[in-house]
Amino acid sequence: MNSNVIIKHCPDSSEIACFAQEAADALGRNLGISAGLKDGAKGEFTVLVNGLPVIEESGDTLPTIEEVQTAVRLGNPEAVAA
Repeated sequence: MNSNVIIKHCPDSSEIACFAQEAADALGRNLGISAGLKDGAKGEFTVLVNGLPVIEESGDTLPTIEEVQTAVRLGNPEAVAA
């Protein structure tokens, strides 16, 4: 898999950081994609595929794991369908 997936998350929120790890784990388990984690801005949860944002959230809402997987699949035509 040649995709470059980065999940940026709020460094101050353990809830967002934990969700980012869960999302990265699910991408690996379900799509065979290794996602990197990176500190982002306060309240941020962003998923980048090959440098382009496929999900950008801030504040109190987070996507579901399924929404993250779908966004990564749509942003990366090489991804294996789950």
